[in-house]
Amino acid sequence: LTHYYLLFLWAVEGLALLLAPRRTRAIRRPWIATVLTGIVLSSVAVSLSPGILATARETLNRFPALPVRWQDLQLAVMDLLINWRDPRQLPLALAIILAVMVGWVAAWKRDALLGALLALWGIVPVAVVALIPEAIQARYMVIALPALAFGLAACIAAVRSPALRWIFAVVLAAGIGAQWNHSFPPPDTTFSDEVAYLHQHAHPGDTLLLNNPWISLLTTYYPLPEWIEIASIPDEAPPGFSAADDLPRLGDVAGRSKRLWVAYNASSFADPGFGVSSWLAENMYCVDQFKDLALYVPATAVSETLTSDIHLDSQTQLTSVAADQTATRPGEALRIHLEWTGADLSWWTKADLRLIGPDQAVWASQGFSLGPVRQDIYATLPSPWSERRGLFIPPGTPPGSYTLMLRAGRDTSTDVVIGTLTVVSAPEPVNPPAGPHSVFLPLVARMAYATSQTTGQAFVSSYLSGIPQQGAAPIDLDGNLRLLGLSYESHRLVQSFPLNLELWWQMDHPSSDVRIQLRLVGRGGTLTTRATYPLLDAPLGPSFYPSEYWKSGEVVRQQVQAILPRDLPAGTYTIQIQTTSAEAPWKELLTVAVETRERTWRPPLFRHRSNVRFADVLRLRGYRVSDRELRPGETATLAVYWQAQTNPDRVYAVFNHLRNADNVTVWQQDSWPQGGYYTTDRWVQGEVVAETYTLEIPQDAPPGIYTLFTGVYDPQTVTRLAVVDAAGERYVNDEVPWFTIRVLP
Repeated sequence: LTHYYLLFLWAVEGLALLLAPRRTRAIRRPWIATVLTGIVLSSVAVSLSPGILATARETLNRFPALPVRWQDLQLAVMDLLINWRDPRQLPLALAIILAVMVGWVAAWKRDALLGALLALWGIVPVAVVALIPEAIQARYMVIALPALAFGLAACIAAVRSPALRWIFAVVLAAGIGAQWNHSFPPPDTTFSDEVAYLHQHAHPGDTLLLNNPWISLLTTYYPLPEWIEIASIPDEAPPGFSAADDLPRLGDVAGRSKRLWVAYNASSFADPGFGVSSWLAENMYCVDQFKDLALYVPATAVSETLTSDIHLDSQTQLTSVAADQTATRPGEALRIHLEWTGADLSWWTKADLRLIGPDQAVWASQGFSLGPVRQDIYATLPSPWSERRGLFIPPGTPPGSYTLMLRAGRDTSTDVVIGTLTVVSAPEPVNPPAGPHSVFLPLVARMAYATSQTTGQAFVSSYLSGIPQQGAAPIDLDGNLRLLGLSYESHRLVQSFPLNLELWWQMDHPSSDVRIQLRLVGRGGTLTTRATYPLLDAPLGPSFYPSEYWKSGEVVRQQVQAILPRDLPAGTYTIQIQTTSAEAPWKELLTVAVETRERTWRPPLFRHRSNVRFADVLRLRGYRVSDRELRPGETATLAVYWQAQTNPDRVYAVFNHLRNADNVTVWQQDSWPQGGYYTTDRWVQGEVVAETYTLEIPQDAPPGIYTLFTGVYDPQTVTRLAVVDAAGERYVNDEVPWFTIRVLP
């Protein structure tokens, strides 16, 4: 009763009074008096709050929002009904809506006013929300929930058969149970996570710009780093942005800041035209993004043109790529200037800057949408457009020559090499300065900052503050080697899938032949014993920068990947680490929870069946193809269903060759199963794995009948697995002629 959502219910009640003037005569005057009193009190409160008044005026100036955003409305209604914004659950949501409408009709047959009131109560709030020029969210429609619940109850009550009522109730309960895990979403910790990120990555001399004055209230609960300056633009209640007043202030703040962090939380309220973001996009370089937090650095002279004239797709061209330097050190940001031209440049054009090491691993990346960080996603950008972005080189990145790569495009993404970058060693030695430590829930952030303001100490302290410290890091392993930092992907861990870790090392006396070992140790619970499972035995440091070449006190980052055993029991484990030094003990690194992988044991019923065996390793159970008659340039989707006959001991590759009547290959695709995401060495005996390919007919393919051949081989030896049919007959060249495709003129 204290929220403005009540206004929707007042509208419903008013319509009910108009529909049934005689039946509602007794309550008409009290209702009008109540509503008028509420309006008067609300008007007084709004008039005393310039911020709310300005927000309401600005919103009404854009009301109604047309055309209706049907897709957003659909997702919001699904969120309201089943707490799950997943398009795949649309049939369930539609079934609920249908049942509710049947209930309203049943109620209307018993009492016309009652049925009309329920229908209005359920429809009016949804209709009004669809026209409000803000994001469509389920919480704006929560006032309609009682009408939906009563409609569902009326539908059940309208069923005459007790058996059907029970079936209805069981189906409803099953539906609720299926969505149970999605009914309790985790709390929104966006701002607290951003503050924790600042504690780890902010440097002395940085400035935090709040793009909404209301955010400053949150700093009472989440203390910011004490060495960071805070500014707010706009500095008045929403919508408070004024280009004449705020842009000069923004220029002054940016001019006196070494680096500028911008918190865009709820910026659309205080800055609906995204003036701050637009100015920054035209005058500074965005080098890092974390949730609603973006890091900008001042513009400098761009000294090196890396490449030019790259056609990403039929409508988008990258005319020039330049950088401020071609050599940098860890802990610094590389500024990259991108000149774009195109007929439809907008937020929908995605790009990803990546730093590829000599080991072909990604050592730094930043994904972004074209244009300002915050913008109207339905607006287009001018052409040509200058994109000022950058790449932050994480602390500990090993020295060497790296490749700069850009993945960009709207309809399809294209990978292009835009240049090379040399990473040089950071200043040495890097010793953690003395400083306080602060507990920041739910994360313990090590706040290492210099007590002196000298340039060297400030760099060392900011350099170390950028090293993530999760789990038990930092750890002294053997007196000579220290694990300064740790970062790991905290997503769900399941059998057969990788555990990705990033480790930051520091060694006093570099030496060769140092190895690190990781293992899992059960912690009880569903595990009956403290079982131990080896995870990793690898050299210390990246392959292109072994430990014997390290400098004393140098910080070196290493990426490792450990595949969890396919038969690993579900439960809670401790990851322990040890060096190859005989006297070095095992030390606890972090605790993880491992879940059982959801495996499929039978292929789908509706498929073209097959019973082809590839040695004693794999079995081909069938396939689906979307279309067998295609024209040149068209594509078809092919789904293949494999089954493991044993536990494969290695990674196998699959080839698909489409050949014409003269046995000439016109299209081919070799791939790891599921693009390398779930390779054969992780499968278990009897498991069915689906694989999807896109079969493409070349533009110059003449009409005729084409045959698709498939086989499996060991990429290490390029030896194909022997293929036999159900009768035991071996196929020629160990490849299966599956089916034919007719290419039409």
